Amino acid sequence: MTSSTVTEDDAYILYGVFFFPATSFPLGVSQIECKDLKKVESRYMIPTKQQLGFRGTSSNAIFYGPQKLGVFELPSLVDFQEKQHLRMLCDHLCTNDHGQKAISYLISMIQLESGCTIPVLYATYKFSTRATEGWLKEYWRILDKYGNIHRQCW
Repeated sequence: MTSSTVTEDDAYILYGVFFFPATSFPLGVSQIECKDLKKVESRYMIPTKQQLGFRGTSSNAIFYGPQKLGVFELPSLVDFQEKQHLRMLCDHLCTNDHGQKAISYLISMIQLESGCTIPVLYATYKFSTRATEGWLKEYWRILDKYGNIHRQCW
């Protein structure tokens, strides 16, 4: 590893300059698959590493790990998209309009399909095998991944 004068703030700005424009549209309103987001990340991670003074083959754990362990904690495009999706779902569920009612009906449908006895978005994702594939099922997976965040809306 070569010595670098790039600070953590510089690294974050550099990361944002490379990654987020590479998607060319807001991740929150997209349904890009994780494997495709990882391709975008991998393409731009090598120049980011080199700009920071690291070899292109350096472990990504140095960049994506938590800051409390002394690493850069750069945001993952996958995590960023998932959190945007949850934020949008909560926004829609907290309003009293036709969109909120449609989502509530869809939640009820998935509740029946999955056979859950507790509210479906509180249940673990392991019950999802019988539910129809779709965006709400993907949100259910994300909620299960992150735990109880944002569930106060419903």
